[in-house]
Amino acid sequence: EYILAAFTGLAVIHFYGGSTAQALSSIVGNGSLLNKVKLPVSVFPVSIIIANTFQLSVGMLPLLVIVTIFLSPNLSSLINILTIPLPLLALISISMGIGFFTISLYVFFRDLPFFYELVQFFLMMSSPIFYPAAIVDPRIRPLLELNPLYPVIESLRQIVLSGNSPDLFLITRAWLSGIIILGIGWACFNWLRPKFMDLL
Repeated sequence: EYILAAFTGLAVIHFYGGSTAQALSSIVGNGSLLNKVKLPVSVFPVSIIIANTFQLSVGMLPLLVIVTIFLSPNLSSLINILTIPLPLLALISISMGIGFFTISLYVFFRDLPFFYELVQFFLMMSSPIFYPAAIVDPRIRPLLELNPLYPVIESLRQIVLSGNSPDLFLITRAWLSGIIILGIGWACFNWLRPKFMDLL
């Protein structure tokens, strides 16, 4: 199951990295349009996240469902299939929150993409993509668990690959990460939005 576990982790990090990187420059890149047409500023990052979510749903989601059917017992496979969207919704919330936060900063700091590439690299290295979290030294694991993508990856793997019933604790942790980050990102975006048009 190593290939399937690595695929699950890569799919999560790929969605997060692609959607947030595209959203980062969406407002600055469409500054001339915003100055000519009265549009909600949030429409650009939200549309990018929605487009990436559609690609996720038609690309990765069917594969996850197929793997779940083969690895889960008959009685629990339906429950696991219905639960797959829960960590994915948490992932979308995290990506949306980070997108709002980085967009707000990029309007003021145009060198942010270079720094954000480093942040993405460290997030990928600290995410249990190519290794199980169980092998990490217990003294280091609390640092690993600070990664907001950690509960999403672990929850998705548990649902799809373990063959057991969904772990509600992991799902709850993933949702808490998504809600907190989305709230922080949206609050920062709303706080700085009145100053956007002067800098676009």
